[in-house]
Amino acid sequence: MTKHCIYCKTQIDENSVVDVCRRCGVGVWGEKMFAAILQNMSQAKEAGDLFQGTVTHSPSPNKPKQVLSKNDFVEKSLGEKPSSDVFSEDNEVFAP
Repeated sequence: MTKHCIYCKTQIDENSVVDVCRRCGVGVWGEKMFAAILQNMSQAKEAGDLFQGTVTHSPSPNKPKQVLSKNDFVEKSLGEKPSSDVFSEDNEVFAP
């Protein structure tokens, strides 16, 4: 199955990160914005964030899932360790 531009139906590379040919992409978004879109979509593809799956085929994602404890989540979100009186050893939340 070949891939086609959603605007003009021109055949495009099967590995293209967008479903738009260059001519239509530049025409719709402009040169600089289309280049930024291509760059960001390429980075998302490399990180494993681009593929959303299909009805017939859904490969396992390349990106491993990370499970965080509540303390790790707070530390990652805030950039600092939570105080020791925030969570108990079994990760229950204490109300001050």
